[in-house]
Amino acid sequence: MYQAIRPYQPHLCDVLEGDMRSGKFPQAVLFGGPRYSLKMTTALETVRILSCQKEGADDCQCPSCRASRLLEDNNLLVLSQRDQASILRTSVGVYRRLRTLTSREQLVRATRIALLYYHGALLKTAASSQKAAFAAAGALNDLLLTLRNADEDDEKGALKFEKEYLDALKKLELVERKDTTLSIDQVRAIDDWTHQTTVGGKRQFVILEGVEEANVSARNSLLKILEEPPKDVYFILISTHPERLLATILSRVRKYRFSPLEGDSVKRLLASSYPDKPYTSFEEFFLAGSGSDSTALKDWAGRLAMVSLQGGSLESGEVAQLAGECTSQSALEFFLQSLLEIFERDFLDGRIPLAKARRLSSLVSSLESAAVLYNQDRRLLIQNLCLKLWEEGKV
Repeated sequence: MYQAIRPYQPHLCDVLEGDMRSGKFPQAVLFGGPRYSLKMTTALETVRILSCQKEGADDCQCPSCRASRLLEDNNLLVLSQRDQASILRTSVGVYRRLRTLTSREQLVRATRIALLYYHGALLKTAASSQKAAFAAAGALNDLLLTLRNADEDDEKGALKFEKEYLDALKKLELVERKDTTLSIDQVRAIDDWTHQTTVGGKRQFVILEGVEEANVSARNSLLKILEEPPKDVYFILISTHPERLLATILSRVRKYRFSPLEGDSVKRLLASSYPDKPYTSFEEFFLAGSGSDSTALKDWAGRLAMVSLQGGSLESGEVAQLAGECTSQSALEFFLQSLLEIFERDFLDGRIPLAKARRLSSLVSSLESAAVLYNQDRRLLIQNLCLKLWEEGKV
């Protein structure tokens, strides 16, 4: 079990396999740890093993395992709050460049993870303004069917597919009004879905990523479900900041901690995609694949930190340039994380006192959380950040 994940998270895989073989794997678990530490990959593999009609072997080819690998079974619902745009654009670019079975399957899998946000169980609670997004998501999913029959060696066909895929993705992005946090309507829809009778009595699975950002009503509603999950329904919560979860939710789940992936682990995992240059992190890889420049974002973080610590502020033209670099939620998060790392390093090197480092870190983190919670415009967030840092520089 977990053979593909074991080289990167060996201890965790031992614990998970032990819980699986004991027959006592809990119905509610929490996968916590840094971004890009294989939490979602492990969650999906856990779903495959628990759905398996045999014993969950890594090479099992039972109908359930084949469907699970390409996310073709309707027994899974995934609500992910991450920005999927960078991952999808990178995945289609890798497929167009390599045109291999592996790159094709990776693209299909990445796309279906994103599209499970538009699961039919959530359609009835969606606002009328969101119905167009469900239709656009369906069109993107239909496009994947043409990929199955594509010629792996046909460069022209791969280029044509990439264009059609990106066009369909843009249409989805134009109409989607995706909640940036888990809503109470979504929790109620999940509750209704998990109480439905499934064909053949199959197990059902709900993966919730970023649930720590949910509002109070949604969290309380989720807590009620986790207190007594329906029979044969499994909940996997994924969190980068599990410490932000309600203590009552934490008490209802079994916790599994993921270690960060760095250095050789990142290189090995990216080897199948043959990146043009070595990347030190998955963030840099996906940003490059979607057209963002991680080096430029780091430079802007350094520029803003230096100016603000000197009591100054960026010029209006610089603020506009910075906002222009943050072309996606992933780019914005990478920039903010780089800024936090600079403040931490400045403190460790003795350039700023502990109290100031804490205020700066709290300021950046609170603005990021507010932006996610209220779906704030990225340009407005950058302007607000620059203003707050300038005010802090005067203290």
